[in-house]
Amino acid sequence: MSLALQGSSRRAVEAMVGGSLAVAAGALVLRAKRAARCLSAATAAVEPPPESLTGYRAAVFSLRPSSFGHPAGEADARAMADARLVIVGEIHSIPPCVELQCRAALAMLASLEAGGRLHVVLEHLNFEQQPLLDAYAAGTLEMAALLEQYKLGTEGHDLAPYEPLLRLGRDHGALQLHAGFIPRSYAKIVMRESKEAAIEAARAQGYLAKGETLDGTEEHYSFFESLLTHRPLHAQPPLPPTDKFRRMFPAQLIKDAAMAHKVSRLLTPQGEGGADKALVVCGVGHSGYSHGVPERIERALPWLAGRSFRVWCLQAHESADLRGAEPVRELLTDAFGESAFAADVASRPAELCLAFSEAPPPPPPAAEGGDEAAKAATAAAYNAVGSTAHLSGDGLKASLVMRRLGYTPEQVACAGADAPNFQGVASPHTLAALQPGE
Repeated sequence: MSLALQGSSRRAVEAMVGGSLAVAAGALVLRAKRAARCLSAATAAVEPPPESLTGYRAAVFSLRPSSFGHPAGEADARAMADARLVIVGEIHSIPPCVELQCRAALAMLASLEAGGRLHVVLEHLNFEQQPLLDAYAAGTLEMAALLEQYKLGTEGHDLAPYEPLLRLGRDHGALQLHAGFIPRSYAKIVMRESKEAAIEAARAQGYLAKGETLDGTEEHYSFFESLLTHRPLHAQPPLPPTDKFRRMFPAQLIKDAAMAHKVSRLLTPQGEGGADKALVVCGVGHSGYSHGVPERIERALPWLAGRSFRVWCLQAHESADLRGAEPVRELLTDAFGESAFAADVASRPAELCLAFSEAPPPPPPAAEGGDEAAKAATAAAYNAVGSTAHLSGDGLKASLVMRRLGYTPEQVACAGADAPNFQGVASPHTLAALQPGE
């Protein structure tokens, strides 16, 4: 029996096969374009925010042992974009931190699977302030009105710098903004009554998981205490923490626990195979070394292990060199110690570090007319000072200042009534080192 196709039947099959191939080819093209967009957005997320935009110098570095101190690259960008959970431990209201958060959000949006949502969970607003975010995202509340209404609450953050991040919740339907912190009144219950009373009150509102006891590890307390006392966390030999803040510690933990519970509830419905993602923005004190929020999220959702990503925002001195390999490595080692090289992921500070410092002020504009004009301006300034020479100064203050500048009591006495005119000039006698008879 012949299986050859006749006339129109064969043409119909050819058309069907050709159409299927065209659809498949189109799908491959769309997938390739989507992958390119994802890579582009992800790569942008780890590029340093421009100084012209933020007023800060900034750079993003890897904290992974194999690439510690190297500028963040494509592999870091992909890992952050593809993660189900990204936690940015920030320094509040600093423009380069917000810029990185915006780029991370866009990268995560670009890599979302069909039907997925990106939940952006913010420390800056408590759960009772969720209507503010909903109204802003819906376009019924503008930023100025949001800021005014926010001030009526008790959180007290400077929200204005976060407008670019909040704006994404209005511009992208797949991005949802969430208030992420428990109201401050619950931390006050911890301090004024007991942690048990605070747990009971918070559970009644659904703010804490059922098994939460507000207990923290000794390592977490050491980190927490070091933030308050500035004790070097990585000193050798180690410096133990004081017990001064033991009673305050559960007040910190209730914030961590409530935020972790919020994030866990957002990601739980879909489970391990779901498409939703979460970008958590909190102070680095709530996330460093996986203490606080990260450890509690992964305790509730173990399947997130290996699918989460952490960023640590680190403020450097304004003179810090963020370009040289050795200065950067020294900066990061000073900040994080040898634990930055640990093989255990949880004990490392984070996967990436955004290091930033305030940009130096621009040099003053050159005086018109060149060097001669600058000399004339300087001479005029000194002449203006001389116009007040007839005024008597405070001899006692002048004497004290001159002594700090290196003048001896005998030299101050020799200056007499003219001493106030010397109080801004260092002693030339010390430098001249005159000998008797000279």
